[in-house]
Amino acid sequence: MLGTLGSLLRYSVSNIDMVVLMRAEIEWLKKYIYLQRDRFNNSFDCQYDFPEEVLNFPIYKMLLQPIVENVILHAFEDIRSGGMIYFKAEIMEDGRLRVSIRDNGSGMSPETLEEIRQEIREKSALNSKSIGISNVINRLWIYYHDRAELYVNSVLGQGSEFILIIPDVEDRQFD
Repeated sequence: MLGTLGSLLRYSVSNIDMVVLMRAEIEWLKKYIYLQRDRFNNSFDCQYDFPEEVLNFPIYKMLLQPIVENVILHAFEDIRSGGMIYFKAEIMEDGRLRVSIRDNGSGMSPETLEEIRQEIREKSALNSKSIGISNVINRLWIYYHDRAELYVNSVLGQGSEFILIIPDVEDRQFD
């Protein structure tokens, strides 16, 4: 466990603006989830679904972690067992990466969901209880401009889904 923690710290403190292959980001997320599962007494698990081709897709480092952290801290807040994170990634026909992070947790009220959707549309800072999502919105805008998309769906008591669609950073059409 200490080795995993050390690995996570080394990865997270080095240049956050660095581009890594999705392979590195997924491995980091698996370690992060491993530690969080232990911290929360294995009250949740994670399923991964992605084809091999996704592993070589370039992505900005730690772009997905705030969403996973949000799920763990908010969606599973009152769940003692049976929580599940579903992580799915695929390369779409237009060459962009589509990442879905879905959970079976507590979901969001319609008001909270609309507040987050509004902040996504406006690309502005969220309130202090949504710092992780605000971080993702801001970084998507800085790195990808209007070529990235972020969607959120949620049903109170049933869970939430965050969908990121990002271009290949080596495709400089968005500069």
